[in-house]
Amino acid sequence: MELNLELLISAVAVIISFVSLAYSLVQQFRTTKIGNAQFFKEIVDKLWFDEEIIDAMDAIDFDENWYNDEFPKSDFEWKIDKLFSCLSYICYLYNSKIISKTEFGLLEYKVKRACQSPSTQKYLKFLYWFSKATGNTKHTYEDLIEYMFSHVYNNDKKLINSFKYENDFKLKRDVKALNFYLNSQHNKERIEKGLKESA
Repeated sequence: MELNLELLISAVAVIISFVSLAYSLVQQFRTTKIGNAQFFKEIVDKLWFDEEIIDAMDAIDFDENWYNDEFPKSDFEWKIDKLFSCLSYICYLYNSKIISKTEFGLLEYKVKRACQSPSTQKYLKFLYWFSKATGNTKHTYEDLIEYMFSHVYNNDKKLINSFKYENDFKLKRDVKALNFYLNSQHNKERIEKGLKESA
């Protein structure tokens, strides 16, 4: 009889442990879900309510030819870079399965619309080639470019090869000029000074 009581107490203790563990897991899942929802809301807020991102998206939406000779080093370049950083990060989150297909679907219009813009494609191509010219293995906005290959170019090898391997004269000149600009002593000193001031 005493043995049965000990077994009963052990069994009850094991059941209570499992119930406690299950409860903890459910609570952790809810907390994670709430944290993910808050994180997703911050991304949505940035994409829909940040003034600089709105300006950049408006230029893309209205199909303006914004990638022109006035674009480099302009205030508008900063806005476009801010938008593309956000869009590329969204693509990264989706590729890493941090946000769901449903969540990505809520943001995909802006990602796809940006990638369909001829100016976007020219600018991303410039950044891709500049990245190669400076010896970087990963290019800027890599996840956004990969999205463009699969959802705008529809994995068309001819279009992708044109992007990756056809480097026209103007693009070569622009990459060379920017590389020279970044490597000049005057700009190194300016960059170093800026870093010290921001520290």
